[in-house]
Amino acid sequence: MSNIDQKTRDLVAPTGRLRVAIAVGSAISAVWATRDNETGEPGGPSIELARLIAARIGAPLDLVEYPSSGAIIEAAPSGAWDVSFTPVDAERKKVVEFGPNYFLGESTYMVPDGSTINSIEDVDREGVRVYGVENTATIRSARRTLTRTTATGLSSLDEALAKFRDGEVDALALGKESLRNLLPQFPGAKMLDGHFMRPARPSPCRRGARRHWRSSAASSRN
Repeated sequence: MSNIDQKTRDLVAPTGRLRVAIAVGSAISAVWATRDNETGEPGGPSIELARLIAARIGAPLDLVEYPSSGAIIEAAPSGAWDVSFTPVDAERKKVVEFGPNYFLGESTYMVPDGSTINSIEDVDREGVRVYGVENTATIRSARRTLTRTTATGLSSLDEALAKFRDGEVDALALGKESLRNLLPQFPGAKMLDGHFMRPARPSPCRRGARRHWRSSAASSRN
């Protein structure tokens, strides 16, 4: 049963339904959801968190799907969603407010079978083809840390994985939890030790709703 007062509920979920933006792709993680092959429904930690929070505030849940966390943030000014779960960086703070952290992760690179790249430092060489998902905190961080090559952003994780599978990628920038789930799909591929980014995963919300979202999140932990 909800113990959130009506004023807070109205501010967190102004339509009367909690609209949670989720990134749907090919690798499950604290940010990414994957689609069930039989039902077509998305699943993952972000979905479970969304259901828990909706239940705790006493609002019906609507999942709003996007191809990446960057697309989620881009849609924020339109008012299409109330809450989400994404990494945080300075660019995103210009667009949305962030609630409590729910996960601390690391980002690194996956390299294909037979690659001579053995460390994160090896990635930063001229001619190394680095790819990631555009407008994500991960690819922005990769670009900040690369000095001899650059990272090319693609519109979705599926597109990035297709290029990796076709041999067009030397290093794929992504969160470690996603990469661990992807490795079995690419025999011989390896995830590089260490990290070039260690972002918190807080829950972004619409501007002006942060204080009320914090109280809702705190209630969900009680």
